[in-house]
Amino acid sequence: MRTAYLAVVDGLNPEALPSMAQDVLAHRKTEVEAFAGQVIQLAEFYGMAVPVNRDLYEKLQAIETNWRREIVKVDKRANSDPFPKNNLKKNEKND
Repeated sequence: MRTAYLAVVDGLNPEALPSMAQDVLAHRKTEVEAFAGQVIQLAEFYGMAVPVNRDLYEKLQAIETNWRREIVKVDKRANSDPFPKNNLKKNEKND
């Protein structure tokens, strides 16, 4: 089983990012409410503390709130690419 797991991990693109990280870079609404928000609700229901989850949730919520404020001020991001492909050197190919 470990060998199969390592084969999968070895086949992953080292430049790849999780979807939530992609959302953050692109200033899109993340799934933080669906994941961390649900954990917080369940923890409150069962009387449990989830301080790390709550802290991460609050930080991501603050980031998203700041994006909304920035967009209202000036929407400069409308024409920018959050995942620029121009980071490659001139002779490198983007496979």
